[in-house]
Amino acid sequence: QWYQRRVRGGNNHFSSHTCTVLFYNKTQSDIAWKAKEGGKCKIVVKHILSQENGEWDGMRGHVSADHFANKMKDALFLVCGPAGFMDSVKSILNKNGVQPERVIEFKG
Repeated sequence: QWYQRRVRGGNNHFSSHTCTVLFYNKTQSDIAWKAKEGGKCKIVVKHILSQENGEWDGMRGHVSADHFANKMKDALFLVCGPAGFMDSVKSILNKNGVQPERVIEFKG
């Protein structure tokens, strides 16, 4: 599959790529994990909060195609979260022509 070919390329394949990680939470206090840049791949972490009432300079709102529109053509999407969230993400990706094999769901 598409993602397996990308992964088989090894670490050097990703060394020039930027990995963007979007975390959706309600408030700052819901952020369980704050990532730092590291490894051979540049990691950009963005937290999007839907119900933050306090001071917050980051993104706000619910999952939206606008949050990852420029990634739709060639990205691999790893999706994890409550069923409703995952359904929303998959629907957005499907409507924007993202092939199902480029969407990997983590269910817990």
